[in-house]
Amino acid sequence: MNLKYDRIEDSCSEFEKDKIIISIEKSDKKVSFRVKGLGFDKKCKYCDLLRGFFGGLARKHIDPRYYCKKGTECALEGAQECIFIAEMVE
Repeated sequence: MNLKYDRIEDSCSEFEKDKIIISIEKSDKKVSFRVKGLGFDKKCKYCDLLRGFFGGLARKHIDPRYYCKKGTECALEGAQECIFIAEMVE
C-alpha cells in the first residue's frame, strides 16, 4: 500500500475508518503524535511500527532530520493514549 498525502494531517483521516484517532501537535523542533483507539491484548505489537511510521511522516512532510523516539506514554501503562514524539536531530 502506497499512501500519498500533501500534508501530514491528511494521513490521520485514513486511520479514522478503524476508529483510531491521531492528533498532531507541532513546535519548533518537535512533533507529537497522540494516538487513541489502538486495540491490543496486554501487549502492543504496534509501538515500533508506529514509531517508524510517524518518524517517516515527520521526515517527509516537515524536515528530513526528524527522528521518532519510542512512545513516551503508553495506553498499556495506564495512559489514555499513546504518544510518539519526533524530534529534530542536528
